Amino acid sequence: MDGIMEEAGQNFELASNLVNSGMRLTLVHALTGLCPSRLRNLHKKVNGQSAPPGRTPENAHISIKNRDQAMEAAKFLNYYDLISRQQGNGSCGTRVMDPKVLLESYKFYAQMTEAPLNINLAWYVIRDLVSGQLQNRKCSRCGIMFVFTSENEAMQTCPMC
Repeated sequence: MDGIMEEAGQNFELASNLVNSGMRLTLVHALTGLCPSRLRNLHKKVNGQSAPPGRTPENAHISIKNRDQAMEAAKFLNYYDLISRQQGNGSCGTRVMDPKVLLESYKFYAQMTEAPLNINLAWYVIRDLVSGQLQNRKCSRCGIMFVFTSENEAMQTCPMC
């Protein structure tokens, strides 16, 4: 029973941190398993207002509109992979996404950039890489890993070069 209570407390703390970072409640629910009504109450407590209505985009490549956003996706991917490897989880292309690594890497990434992707789009980038909808490629010129898809012109070449 203590293990269940401890896990529930950890999920609530993770959910609180995700909500505080701006993650949409449907994604927080998917990552933590907490019930939507509890998450709505949490959102109101953390942000002082109800959660915004509306659907979230279905794929990262639909939301990334230009090379600047593609560059931010590449930066986030590199932070995520670095932290994931440091924690012994491998890179995003080799296993299931870890929400704790997502949160830690997003916080680090957001501190290091002027115009970060929002956490929701960052989640979609990793989710789509893990599922194979996006690929990470190494630029032959500068050597950076970037997010690639043939379905989005902004994501077909290295955004850094």
